[in-house]
Amino acid sequence: MSTTPGRDGWSGAIRLLAAAGLVAILAGCAPVRRAYSGPERARAEVSRLRVSGGHVIEVDDRELFGSTVELLPGRHRLTLRFRLRGDELTPSASDHAAYDYVCLCHVTTRAGEDYRFVVRSPAPIAPSHPQTEQFAVGPALLRESDEELLFFEYACRFR
Repeated sequence: MSTTPGRDGWSGAIRLLAAAGLVAILAGCAPVRRAYSGPERARAEVSRLRVSGGHVIEVDDRELFGSTVELLPGRHRLTLRFRLRGDELTPSASDHAAYDYVCLCHVTTRAGEDYRFVVRSPAPIAPSHPQTEQFAVGPALLRESDEELLFFEYACRFR
């Protein structure tokens, strides 16, 4: 039996193994973290929250690191961390350095719903001085099923 790639099927088997390995690696990159105690619950009994471009670092004062978390339905206090470049914070910036942007959020979730946090694009706000350009950047919460923008409370700061 030949061990060289080619017509004997070894190259096809190697490609199949490489593809399976890549799928396993990608699936493991964003595991769903449970933010509740006890046994795993059915998908219809929990809310799933995903953070695009960031991570959940705390849920209800409990340390938990992940980009996707499952929560029991109800009101929750979340701490999120986003990593942003200077030019993502203000449209006129030429700064490409990365900054940690930490947000404390209060959200209410419903069973069976999926939600996604994204960082809003910079929006101009009233300047405190006529020659100062200020922008507000903050997280936005979307319901995955219809992309509806949902209201929630938050406060953010740079670290």
